[in-house]
Amino acid sequence: GSATLTVVTNPSGTGPLTVFSDCNYTGNGVSLAVGNYTMAQLQAAGVANDDISSLQVQSGYTVTLYADNNFAGSSLVKTANDDCLVNDNFNDLTTSIRVAAIPSNLAYNKPAFATTAESATYSADKAVDMNTGTRWSSSYANNQSIWVDLGANYNVNRVRLVWEAAYAKDYQIQFSTNNTSWTTVREFWGKTSAATDDQTGLTGTARYVKVYCINRATAYGFSLIELEVYGSAAQSLAGRSISAEAAQVGTTDGSSNLQVYPNPAKNQLTIRVPSDWTGNVKAMMLNSEGKQVLVKKLTNKQEVLNVSSLPAGIYTLQLNNGTSQLVRQVVVE
Repeated sequence: GSATLTVVTNPSGTGPLTVFSDCNYTGNGVSLAVGNYTMAQLQAAGVANDDISSLQVQSGYTVTLYADNNFAGSSLVKTANDDCLVNDNFNDLTTSIRVAAIPSNLAYNKPAFATTAESATYSADKAVDMNTGTRWSSSYANNQSIWVDLGANYNVNRVRLVWEAAYAKDYQIQFSTNNTSWTTVREFWGKTSAATDDQTGLTGTARYVKVYCINRATAYGFSLIELEVYGSAAQSLAGRSISAEAAQVGTTDGSSNLQVYPNPAKNQLTIRVPSDWTGNVKAMMLNSEGKQVLVKKLTNKQEVLNVSSLPAGIYTLQLNNGTSQLVRQVVVE
């Protein structure tokens, strides 16, 4: 547009994003709250189609602009102000928008430890300082670990690993609430590049998060520039820590089609294993100390576990079919 007068809709500025029809934050301005906005929703808010030339983004938020409706087509991500989208080749191209809060990195500047470090310059704390100029580097050997103490139990759903050139070809992500008993929640075999791994969709309660580096990809050790952990604060039940997700009635992993319900459970727990799993499945329940308290072989796609004899508390359910493993947190009342 050619307007020189700035008119801001929602002048209180409560929305983390304000878009403008002209460069240098001029023209028609509209403030948008966190959410997803299709073309129709933007127009209803006062934003014309293909008419955004600059934007202001509050700290702690990420904005994704899409060239097509319904969050399709080419896109541009912004986490800070941009006075002219001409410089990004995205001027007057926006048709839909996503506005989201950037999740807090729970591992930032928390106590970190490692089995070895190449030197004091490459100690474990260098992987949790949010500084891409520092890194942790292990000794030149396989089977090394780095872990972080989050300070409290969290429902962890994402671990982001920024590797240096000396990356792990094979590794596991493990959770613990006591720094003694560890549960593997994700494993990666056959990594072929030092590309960043953003492991999402994790489920479990952890105070301690470990990356167990099994096999090296190079002749050097293992080296992580950043170990980031994301999730939400845990709730409590009868003095024990449980994850918010575990407390929901019915936990489903959409990617694996695993269903575990009801959760919390009183007498019986129904397990429906993924449809693509074949053969016998071994189900194990571990208590908060990591001790096995129940084991059963599942021969059908859906079976029921009798948990009436278990004391109230939080348990770890592990399912293994010989080639894959799934882990869920279960509350028994």
